[in-house]
Amino acid sequence: MMNHTMEGAELLATWWNYFHDMCQSLGESDPKRRVPWVGPDMGVKMFTTARRMEAWAHGQDIYDLLKISRVNTDRLKNIAVIGVRTYGWTFANRKMEPPGPAPYVNLDAPSKDAWEFGDP
Repeated sequence: MMNHTMEGAELLATWWNYFHDMCQSLGESDPKRRVPWVGPDMGVKMFTTARRMEAWAHGQDIYDLLKISRVNTDRLKNIAVIGVRTYGWTFANRKMEPPGPAPYVNLDAPSKDAWEFGDP
């Protein structure tokens, strides 16, 4: 259990220890095993990607707060992929029909490559 009064180096060391343990546990897990979460259960593979997306997004909040420019790399592609892959799930999770096929998505990667998803 995390002590909510930790600060500085102690908090960072605790976070890194938890992160390491979680990565090891997820890496040893069957990627299709279902994991309970706040919403519906999800497979380990998607759960892992979602945790990375959350760490990246909340990390961006810190960069913004500190007014520091973040240097992104193409390693972020899996975050774009999760957004595209969950289009239908987002509606199904709310017991709604999607308004149409998944939209075409064209992103400029940090490397300037084009990431394209769906039909133009």
